[in-house]
Amino acid sequence: MLQTSQKTQVDTVLRQARWLVMRDRYESAILALNRGIQCGPCVQLYDYRGVVLSLQMRVEESLASFTAALNCTASSRERAAVYFHRGLLYGREEAYDQALLDFTRAHHLAPADPTYREAIEQIKLERAVHARDCIVAGEVP
Repeated sequence: MLQTSQKTQVDTVLRQARWLVMRDRYESAILALNRGIQCGPCVQLYDYRGVVLSLQMRVEESLASFTAALNCTASSRERAAVYFHRGLLYGREEAYDQALLDFTRAHHLAPADPTYREAIEQIKLERAVHARDCIVAGEVP
C-alpha cells in the first residue's frame, strides 16, 4: 500500500500525464511518468505509461510497462485494470487469444465489474469475425 505522501505524488504525476495526453503531448506525458517511476515505482504509473505507449503504437514498450505494473501490483482491482489495458492492446494487435486470456484474468480478479465480462464477449466476437474473414479470403486465421 502507498504511503500518503507517495500517493499524493503519484496522483500529481497521473494528473499531469493525463493533462498532457488530452493535449496530444504523449512524449511529455511519458517523460513525466518516467520521472514519477524513478521516484518510486508503482502500479498506477507503470499501467498508465503502458496505456500512453500503446496509444503511440509502441507495442513492445507498452507490454514491458504492463508487465512491470503486474510485478508491483498490490490489489486485485489494480491487477484487473492492468490485465484489461493489456488485453485492449492485444485485441488491437489482433492477438485475440492473448486478449481473451487477459480479459478473463481481469474478470476473475474483479467479477463484479461488468466491463471485463463485456470485453470477453466483444473479443470473442472479434475473433470469430476475423476467423470468418480469413476463411473467406482463403487465409489461415
